Amino acid sequence: MMKTIFKAAIFDLDGTLLDSIGDLSLSMNETLASYGLPTFPLPFHKSAVGNGVRAYAEKCIPAEKNTPEFLNEFVAQMGARYDKNCTAHTAPFDGILPLLNFMREQNIALNVLSNKVDSFAKTMTHHFFKEYGFQNVYGERPGVPKKPAPDAALAIAESCGAAPSEVLFIGDSIYDVMTGKNAGMVSLAAAWGYQSEEMLIEKEPDFVAHTPLDIIDYLKDRS
Repeated sequence: MMKTIFKAAIFDLDGTLLDSIGDLSLSMNETLASYGLPTFPLPFHKSAVGNGVRAYAEKCIPAEKNTPEFLNEFVAQMGARYDKNCTAHTAPFDGILPLLNFMREQNIALNVLSNKVDSFAKTMTHHFFKEYGFQNVYGERPGVPKKPAPDAALAIAESCGAAPSEVLFIGDSIYDVMTGKNAGMVSLAAAWGYQSEEMLIEKEPDFVAHTPLDIIDYLKDRS
């Protein structure tokens, strides 16, 4: 039986494990419309997500409205709408479940590190992947630097008893590639997600996967 050299994997959530852009864009557009602000088509939303809800909102709100006070109110309203919408159309990407099954067979500890609000990251992971026993699930938390800072990723590695070089960091944004590299982990770019492959390649990931199944092949080649 093959045995991989990796002890743990850290996944991004939106755009990597979950195709959630439909529910995110719906919630954002509903919130914009409630304030009489212009809404955006799906491709814009794909380019705007990935660095947390506040940064997402800042990209959607007109500059003249973008004050700290309004942004706080807007983000709260967006969160309330997303809480109602977050599982309406969201689903794991094709190939994710076979990848997770393969990793479990290889005794690779599964983890999530997202710039999504921590409560949403935990809720979504539990809803869609309850049976996979993710060891750590972290979103954006007060006092913890968000991606691409390596702090949370390194804490996850330590909790899994893994050296950084024994951890795969898998994500679809430049922030994910940068986090993996900043943490000294093996950085796998998920080109099936929301950011362009060209942007990912510019950050020099260790491997570019076009489907989750490509990661199975990558692991088999390194057993």
